[in-house]
Amino acid sequence: MARVSMVVDRDVETPMRDGVLLRADVYRPAVTEPVPVLLMRTPYDRSLPMAPGALPDPLGATARGYAVMIQDVRGRYGSDGEFVPFVAEANDGYDTVEWVAAQPWCDGAVGMIGASYVGYTQWMTAAQEPPHLRAIAPIVATSDLYDFWIYEGGAQQLWFDVSWLTASLGPDIVARRFPGDTQRAARAIEAIDRLGDQVPLAQGAMPRHFEELGLADLYRAWLDHHTRDGYWTGLSPREAHARIRVPVLDTAGWFDVFLGGSLQSHQGVRDGGGSEAARDGGRLIVGPWRHAHPLLADPAGDRVFGLGTEAAGIGLSEIQLRFFDRHLRGIEPADGSDPRVRLYVMGEGVWREEAAWPLARAVTRELHLDSDGHANTRGGDGRLVWAAPTAEASVDTFRADPGDPVPTRGGNLCCWQLVHEPGSFDQGAIEDRPDVLVYSTEPLTEAVEVTGHVALRVFVSSDAPDLDVTARLLDVRPDGAAWNLTEGIRRVRTRPGADGALLEPGQVVEVEVDLLATSNLFRVGHRIRLEVAASNWPRFDANPQDGAPFGQGTPRVARHTIHHDAAHPSRLVLPVVPRD
Repeated sequence: MARVSMVVDRDVETPMRDGVLLRADVYRPAVTEPVPVLLMRTPYDRSLPMAPGALPDPLGATARGYAVMIQDVRGRYGSDGEFVPFVAEANDGYDTVEWVAAQPWCDGAVGMIGASYVGYTQWMTAAQEPPHLRAIAPIVATSDLYDFWIYEGGAQQLWFDVSWLTASLGPDIVARRFPGDTQRAARAIEAIDRLGDQVPLAQGAMPRHFEELGLADLYRAWLDHHTRDGYWTGLSPREAHARIRVPVLDTAGWFDVFLGGSLQSHQGVRDGGGSEAARDGGRLIVGPWRHAHPLLADPAGDRVFGLGTEAAGIGLSEIQLRFFDRHLRGIEPADGSDPRVRLYVMGEGVWREEAAWPLARAVTRELHLDSDGHANTRGGDGRLVWAAPTAEASVDTFRADPGDPVPTRGGNLCCWQLVHEPGSFDQGAIEDRPDVLVYSTEPLTEAVEVTGHVALRVFVSSDAPDLDVTARLLDVRPDGAAWNLTEGIRRVRTRPGADGALLEPGQVVEVEVDLLATSNLFRVGHRIRLEVAASNWPRFDANPQDGAPFGQGTPRVARHTIHHDAAHPSRLVLPVVPRD
């Protein structure tokens, strides 16, 4: 379509079913005929620039023949009503889509765009099955609020919860609750800069600044629901996959906090979506990205992939427009290309097209933990070997102190990167700690590609009634630099089948830690490495290890034991892709 002038309508009011007015800005081509609309519903201020390269910008979209509507969600910035995260997005999304479709400048076809929380608004809208919604394109969005947002592996995502509520939601909440109180608003900004000092160590504690800034009620609700109860299931996109009837273009990042949720959503709709269009029309893109601004940027942490800044070398906004061309306008790609899956393979440094996720040709292989009892040293005597263990008894024991937890360095983090930056970093300083066990292969004589879901199945015992098992997969270069790829945690009392039961002294249990997923080529001369510890703070809250109910614990030092022998075959489970 030839470039045309753009008309901008500001403060467009959209009535919800309860009479609350939400406001939006509409960017549309200066033409007489109606056009399809791309809708973005955001809690982050509709007047802020959209992510360059990652989202279709209004100027480019209108030139392509679309209108773009960017709306403040209920109770945020220009919109009326009270904002409670998550709870109104399903009904408000439905009402907005159907209102848009009835406007004279809309031809009746609506798609949805946006990242993070804005992706969540898409999922909850699609689950309501509005008749005029044709497709959605969530970027770095989750499938479940409990498992991949507020909590993970039974532990609280402490840094995410505190930093997101303070930095991303806090300023507008403070401005609304304390109008004209500029000093309080200024303190909110100061609190963001002091987050590293303000995050509490005590499990379930309230950050000091939340009461003053009016954030305590929201946070307390998350703490009150520290198990996946009805509060979370009613707000979960995962519970609604069977009601998703439109095609979905999922975009995820290997270092994104929502990686597990994004992959789960793609698979859930592909396998159980509510229509053939949803099951067959889904597409997935996963790049070496983090959940931070600039969105989908390169580098991720200290690791540079050389992809540039235009959606990290893949042209994501153009891919989205082609996706909407197909599903909103009936225009097939001119070159006929429409790959179901696009993956960036780290280590090899290539984008690759695949028929499905996970890869059907990936072979499950297991690297077994092995050592001579001295695994907790830098570079480690702990080994990873392909052969199953034959020893009758082999263990590694380490001391874990909740008052001195293993510090977070990079990884799948969000949200205030000035204090804790997400992405890939050399973990050498972490591995120097005596409470971090290190297991490595010998230098590889053949390259190994790992692409897919990763897990650690480990046998543990402790002199404490409860503990966390944290795990991290790393690629170790010949020069010794150990770059983190993916990670996870499991609170032992929350393991499947435990029903909250605490450990007895000396009791050995098998624990599975979900390390999410990755795609990485471990080159010849590199090592595959596993780190095992009992904390990753402040990304996750520090388990007090005393077995008390959530929020009531008194920290205690404990000794934990990792078992890896013939009777207890602790192993790292990897999806290995055969190489030509």
